[in-house]
Amino acid sequence: MMPGTMFGARKARLLRRMRRSKTLLALGLTGGFVFTAWLGLNVLYYKSHAPANWMATSFMICAMVMLTGRLRLATVAACMAGAMLMAHLAKWPWLPASLLSVLTLIESMLGAWLLRRLSQTPRLPSLNRAIRLLTTVMLPSLALTTGAALVLIHLLFRHQGFEKYANLITTQWLAGHGMGMIMMLPTILLLMTPAQTKPPRKSLAEQLLLTAIFTALALAPFTPLDAAAQFMVLPIATIFAFRLGPKLTVISILVICTVDQVDCFLNPDGLLWGAQVGRNTKILAGQIFLVAVYANAVFTGLAIDYQARVKRMLTRAW
Repeated sequence: MMPGTMFGARKARLLRRMRRSKTLLALGLTGGFVFTAWLGLNVLYYKSHAPANWMATSFMICAMVMLTGRLRLATVAACMAGAMLMAHLAKWPWLPASLLSVLTLIESMLGAWLLRRLSQTPRLPSLNRAIRLLTTVMLPSLALTTGAALVLIHLLFRHQGFEKYANLITTQWLAGHGMGMIMMLPTILLLMTPAQTKPPRKSLAEQLLLTAIFTALALAPFTPLDAAAQFMVLPIATIFAFRLGPKLTVISILVICTVDQVDCFLNPDGLLWGAQVGRNTKILAGQIFLVAVYANAVFTGLAIDYQARVKRMLTRAW
């Protein structure tokens, strides 16, 4: 085979592999959007039926940043259709369902634009990038879309108790969308970032121990050890960051936090660490606590990963 023909065949195989990986990425982002939209609208929702953990926006942001051309348009369209379908399953009227879909699109477009300004590559390689992601992408997106939601509510419901809807938007939209974006967007970006250092080597006994700890914390909300697990999850998240590396740590803590929140909404008994409180207070306190646990895991994992890279560079230099 001639060298030019060999190069052309290799290039064709590479292009097919890239198209296949992009298609799989699009399917994964669409599936993640639909699942988290169902979770936010049918499980993790306030008494008003507003989603209390809206993670779906992060998947649409990543679709806009990581995909191109017709595949990006098709993925975004599928996500919007998925949002409408999940709202329909949650028995939302067509107007609020349409508003949710449109506002999610606006929030995603704004977040994607800010994310591109932050970096041309959708990755999360360092602690500094994580802090900038929070301050220059997530918080501005939340603030501006909350304002847009207030304007729409004022135009549509100004004669039907605007103050009631305004309070709902300023508290529940901000809290629910804020929690969802803070917990899911860094997770997706971190998973898409190539590993720069290998996690520490672990013996079989340590692997089994860490797996047992993860399983115990994930199942704790359904056992009498729930209250104790709430106090243990923060230090254990730090241990995971030291021993598992950033990616496994983030996935583990996200699963633990999501299961804990699902239990909170399935069993709204009003008890917070043994004290009787209102349901909204319990939800808000749980949101703040779980975001703090997750942020601790992300920041600690990235800081440890950075220290490992610096140590490796110094070792090579000497």
